[in-house]
Amino acid sequence: MKLLKQLLKNDLFILLIISVIIHVLFVAVVLSVYQGAPEVLTDSGLEIVLEVFEG
Repeated sequence: MKLLKQLLKNDLFILLIISVIIHVLFVAVVLSVYQGAPEVLTDSGLEIVLEVFEG
């Protein structure tokens, strides 16, 4: 418990925790958008990129 209190006073540790949380949330949103609705790719302007890779 004492170690946790020391860590929570450290600004760098707080920044690390916030960065990890933001990264996890970003990945979750991207995965949920692209897995749930594939038409989002064609509606978002990525259609040209998809055409290049489709050949």
